[in-house]
Amino acid sequence: MSKTEMFAARREAALSPLNTITVANAAQTLRETSRRLRHIYELNINQPSFGKGLDPQDINEFKGAISDLWTGLEGITNQDLQGVTEAEGDEVISFVRNVARLTDDLADDGMFHAVLSTKP
Repeated sequence: MSKTEMFAARREAALSPLNTITVANAAQTLRETSRRLRHIYELNINQPSFGKGLDPQDINEFKGAISDLWTGLEGITNQDLQGVTEAEGDEVISFVRNVARLTDDLADDGMFHAVLSTKP
């Protein structure tokens, strides 16, 4: 199994609870998923290739923002989700999935070109 395949399998396992998220379990599911993704993120940022070739200041800002994101989601409550529409919830889930993918891509030499090709 290649590094890219291993990262994808690990990421999909962490994200799988989002496939069955409901209004009743949304806060708990987001907390659990963010804890799993934080663990993966911490493994990724320790990869020597993490962010290689990008501006170190940009990478440091990214690390801070992602750390804040996982911390925020780990503390989410049912009350925090009051009034969130289904469309907004879908956007949050999509965003979480994309951030998880980006974090993996930044740590994976084989996928790093995908990150660079989307840079403005």
